Amino acid sequence: MVRAAFLATILAVVSLPALAIPNSGEVWLPSMAEVQHVESKVTMPDGAQAMSAYVRYYAGITVDGRKVIYGVYLATGVVRDMKQDPRPGIRIVTAREVPEIDDGGCSQVNVEFDVASDTVTRVRCNGQA
Repeated sequence: MVRAAFLATILAVVSLPALAIPNSGEVWLPSMAEVQHVESKVTMPDGAQAMSAYVRYYAGITVDGRKVIYGVYLATGVVRDMKQDPRPGIRIVTAREVPEIDDGGCSQVNVEFDVASDTVTRVRCNGQA
């Protein structure tokens, strides 16, 4: 019984989206230079395609006084299904304009970058159903 509950908890955590962009905080647009700097620091997770194969959305939010750049990389097929321009490349958008999908594995790669510490704090593929 305990083992089943433990496994259910693990499965629930594994299926959660890897990134949640905060709904509150000061919204700002990162510059192209900032985004290119983030990309120079990102190592793609196991199972993901090369970064250049994704449509890469970036937004900035100040959370608890710290500037954070959030990135969501979507596979071109996913973007095409959303009726948006599926050509790979960088899109700088507001936090509300960042598209996200549920599950999808490495069809969505989530990135979080702390500007002050110049550190990628999270890079992972989305959850699985």
